[in-house]
Amino acid sequence: MSDYLFTNISITCLVLISFILLRNAPARLRLYLLITALIAWLIPWQTLSIASPAVLELSAYKPEIFDFSLWGDNQTISTEITANIAIIEPNNTQVVLSQFVSDLPFSSELIISCLFVIGLLLLCKDIWQYQRQITLWLKNSTPLPDLYSKYQIPLNDKEQHIPVCLVKDNGPGMATGIFKPIIWLANYQHDTNHSKTIITHELNHIRQHDPLWMWSITIIQRLLWWNPIAFYLAELAREQIELSCDEKCANQLREDYSYQLAEIVLTTSQPSSKGEQLFSPTLGIKRSNSFNIKRLKRLSRMHEMKIKYLVVAILTLTLSAFSALGINSKSVNSSSAQISHENHSSKVKNHKRPKMQIYSEHSDYNQLIDEVLVLAQQAQSMDKNIIENIYVELYQWHSTRTILEIDSLEKRLKGLEFTLFNYLLTKLERYDEILSLYKKMFPEQSTPDKFFKHHIALAYSYTGQAEQAIELMTSFAQQQPLKYRVGSLSLLSYVYWAAEDYQQVINTSEEILILSPGVRSEISSLSAKYHAYNKLDQTVKADKVKEQLVQDYGREPLNEPQSPRFYSPFLDHLPKVKS
Repeated sequence: MSDYLFTNISITCLVLISFILLRNAPARLRLYLLITALIAWLIPWQTLSIASPAVLELSAYKPEIFDFSLWGDNQTISTEITANIAIIEPNNTQVVLSQFVSDLPFSSELIISCLFVIGLLLLCKDIWQYQRQITLWLKNSTPLPDLYSKYQIPLNDKEQHIPVCLVKDNGPGMATGIFKPIIWLANYQHDTNHSKTIITHELNHIRQHDPLWMWSITIIQRLLWWNPIAFYLAELAREQIELSCDEKCANQLREDYSYQLAEIVLTTSQPSSKGEQLFSPTLGIKRSNSFNIKRLKRLSRMHEMKIKYLVVAILTLTLSAFSALGINSKSVNSSSAQISHENHSSKVKNHKRPKMQIYSEHSDYNQLIDEVLVLAQQAQSMDKNIIENIYVELYQWHSTRTILEIDSLEKRLKGLEFTLFNYLLTKLERYDEILSLYKKMFPEQSTPDKFFKHHIALAYSYTGQAEQAIELMTSFAQQQPLKYRVGSLSLLSYVYWAAEDYQQVINTSEEILILSPGVRSEISSLSAKYHAYNKLDQTVKADKVKEQLVQDYGREPLNEPQSPRFYSPFLDHLPKVKS
């Protein structure tokens, strides 16, 4: 909810600043900016995933999660996979607002739904009143078929069919209808000096599709009936429609239009009240006295389109887009998720402060996360009987758990579940079940998701399917961005090692070294080359690599490659088990 408010207030402020700067620009340009701001209030920014972080998307985990060392010893380099996740500094104002909204007795979704339903009811009322008014006017009106020719008003083929009707007790002129427009002329304006001006004015409204714009504004204003900012923007937009029509009429009728308009708006009365005008989609030539005076003053000068006006408008739209992108990509969700995690972590006792964020701001999702943590309390035990029991219970839970309605959250939860299943099955050395489980959990994916390619490749390698593992990892490693490629190449190097293709281990290690990955990975890659040369009985080359390690890094080669074990984010939330 805070995303929604901050985003739209920012966009509205930018538009209003531009509106002031464009005071001498054509009214049509100002209208389009105001409509943009109004439409923005209808966009549920808080549900959009705009570069949005780990709260909603599994892909938010940084690919560095796979940047691990396969050739480790107990002194300096761990054989466990390290996981990194971006931490964004929270915006305190947004967090406070998020907390306030979350503390409400009703959910924000329910409140918004109720407001929306009320808006629809009010809109239905407007449509009913409008239709009743049109029916009444048609019943009590008189068509004037020859009025266009009488005043020599030029028309195109489509406009020939627009009727002009004489109506009582309204006026002085109005235009209604999107598909079948009608011009209404007050009976007291028939055969007067003002008739041509009124008809030209209303005809220009129809030519500019202003009835459609008026209906659009009315619909948005009704749906946002609770929003005073939307009220203000809608009223400004209605004014710009009239000003735009005035500008077009002034170009056609020249100075006569200003004098005629002054007489019409300052000397005639309009029976409809201000409350009815506020939501009416009907276009009338006369409005409030203050606005009519503004209209007359504006007609004293021409308002032509200039390049600088377009630049200001484009800049406003660009800044609005960046504002929406910036606010919704910040850590409102991340900070809210952290707050939510702190509330939920009390349910799962005896584990360290989490390193990887697995909670979100959605209570249903968090409830399922808590259930997994309760079942997996001893997942880090070395007792295979305990691991077997955990796996069975978790799989039964997975088969019967509630499916989340939000697809992105469901996808994220399934991904987290699979990492835990993979961890447990690896400890049980049941590698073939990893492959079959992935197909069951993600049947819609013909090829493994990029986040799980490493898991599947390693399972292929464990089950003796080296060709499949190499094929999967070779293409994926080359697709990775440079800063993330080292982890994928490291795993590919291990796959080659397990397949006893030592020359490819050397080639892959050299490719890693070219990327200059850092001391840790460089030591690992040189150690891989050293052991691969020894396997190929190329002791001279192996000794050269050993000398390089001693000279550059002051240490002997690491031990032979060890089988890597993928970590699960759940493990950061579980206690260490002594066994």
